[in-house]
Amino acid sequence: MNKAIIGISPGQTAFWEDWQRIAQTIDAGETFPEQGDYHLNFASMGQLFAVLTPTCWSVLHKVQTTGPLSLAVLAQRLSLPADQAQAVIATLREYNLVEETDDGGLIVPWATVELHLTTSTRQAA
Repeated sequence: MNKAIIGISPGQTAFWEDWQRIAQTIDAGETFPEQGDYHLNFASMGQLFAVLTPTCWSVLHKVQTTGPLSLAVLAQRLSLPADQAQAVIATLREYNLVEETDDGGLIVPWATVELHLTTSTRQAA
């Protein structure tokens, strides 16, 4: 298991930088590992925190530290209404931060989940 790295990438700059690194790796004849780190980028801090709310972070932490858990057990342990827990899990699954096992348990498929926030004095082009 690798890590999930969540960050902010305004515009398409990071997207094209990632593709440039991939092209350089291919041109150099290097191979890619079977599974690398998962990068999840949002356009702004506002978007990141609108999607990954404090409740999402609480649920993610609980699943990561105690999973696999059923949705019902998770909701009970966090004192969340079942519909709210279901909505949060749907968001986390949509962004590949939580998966469901074959027997219905919820897990975080990453060894670590990192949040990268960077500020810079560099002006955007």
